[in-house]
Amino acid sequence: MTDLDANAQGAADLVAALAALGPATAFISPGSRNTPVALAAALSPETRTVSIRDERSAGFAALGASKRLGTTAYVVCTSGSAGAHYLPSVIEANHSSIPVIIVTCDRPTRLHGTFAPQTTDQHGLFSTHVKESIEVDLTSGDVMATILDALALAHEGVPGPVHLNVPIDEPLTPEHLPEPSAIPEPPERPDRTPIDLGSQLKGKRTLIVSTGFHGAEAGNSLSRWARACGAALIADPQSTADNTTNGHWLAATGYLDEHPPDLLLRIGALPSSKPLQTWLESFRGDQILVSNQRQSDPYGASHLINATTEMLTTSPPVAADRSYRDLLHARGADLEATATSRLSEAPFPNEPAVAHLVSEHVPSGGTLVVASSMPIRDIEVFGRRRDDLTVLSNRGVNGIDGTLSTAIGCAIDGDPVTVLIGDIAFLHDVSAISEIARLDLPIGIVVVNNDGGGIFSFLPQHRSGVIPTTVYEEVWGTPHGADLTAIATAMGMQASVIEASEQLVDFCRAGIGPRLAELQTSRSENLALHDAITRAVLEL
Repeated sequence: MTDLDANAQGAADLVAALAALGPATAFISPGSRNTPVALAAALSPETRTVSIRDERSAGFAALGASKRLGTTAYVVCTSGSAGAHYLPSVIEANHSSIPVIIVTCDRPTRLHGTFAPQTTDQHGLFSTHVKESIEVDLTSGDVMATILDALALAHEGVPGPVHLNVPIDEPLTPEHLPEPSAIPEPPERPDRTPIDLGSQLKGKRTLIVSTGFHGAEAGNSLSRWARACGAALIADPQSTADNTTNGHWLAATGYLDEHPPDLLLRIGALPSSKPLQTWLESFRGDQILVSNQRQSDPYGASHLINATTEMLTTSPPVAADRSYRDLLHARGADLEATATSRLSEAPFPNEPAVAHLVSEHVPSGGTLVVASSMPIRDIEVFGRRRDDLTVLSNRGVNGIDGTLSTAIGCAIDGDPVTVLIGDIAFLHDVSAISEIARLDLPIGIVVVNNDGGGIFSFLPQHRSGVIPTTVYEEVWGTPHGADLTAIATAMGMQASVIEASEQLVDFCRAGIGPRLAELQTSRSENLALHDAITRAVLEL
């Protein structure tokens, strides 16, 4: 076999191994050095290939596909600076425990450290943000075994991203198109043995706080398990649990301080609600953290169990103190009703009402991708909790980058996706608009345009009055004056500005795309409305 054919054979084996756990999706960015791997993926019947021109966008698309579809998703790029654009999505995958595979094709080893074009040190490019960085020699004859080990590593223990760096020598186009080698026994999924909390919950005033996305069915399972236990449940939007109480208002009003649980059972990382975060930090009672993430707990839980939500909810339910659940849920409902009533009096469009309507009217079975910053906070506080809606947000490191690109991965199987996003996050990921339009994806984008960084209005940079207004606006407010509808239209997407709540409801219910609805709001009015609602709730 010639080196040329060996490259092609190794690439075919690499792609086949990545599909060993089931159909895979490869997000490929154009380049020359990645030709053998890109070609093998495009010809593989077990692999769906999606061309994304921008590697940064492709990385987040793979993240979204891995989250939403639960299948192997990977990215493939050429050599040089291309792989560096994956870094934001790799960091997010690492902190969110998502097993994305990053394939960076590279110049041959003999050219490393030379003036050769598109050549840089790619091994270890992602440092501690991946579980491991593996050098793959396509001509070695053991590519299949190497990739199967990498795939197992991505899924075992705490899941996370794995980097495959693949040096490839020329010529890059094969003389023949080889069949992949026979796949040995694929790696097994990690053990999901149920965990039994036993007497630790029995008879106790138990509060469960669940945050983050743990799988499409995890929220429903958690709801059923909490209901069977008689435990109070606070779950953020990504947890997709329905029998919950509003933890933001319970914490903000001091009710959780007045009525603390005997046992706090936390699942996942931290919520987006600042009052709830503050209460969790101050809680000094018995606390169990169930987490399957690589990061440690900043609040020092009494007991740490390295497990998944599935492992918890398949264990036998334990009879907790149901009266405590009823107490918190009743008070939470009263506080939430007060907030909703005050919100109903505010003129539309306003940002809390947009979040409420979007969460209420996205079709059953749909996916809602929510940008970090204000949108996810508004969904958590004002959104309707539903067990028939998948909510995703990149809250691993809470960055706004890649929100639209994440939606690409969620919609790649043809199911409708709705995005709730602010104007800064939209502009940050604006190149994804052209990809959504080109791929004709069923993505409906609701963008709230308050001409700047609205969340900073709630922080000391604005509230303290120390920073001059002109400086604040230049550095934090960052008004842009961009016409978002015109930008989307120029990139091939149907887009319009809407002003009435009925128009937003119709937009959400339609569940089709690609299209965009822009709602224009005021940062100062948004701050005033949030403050007014908070005062009304605190006075209850």
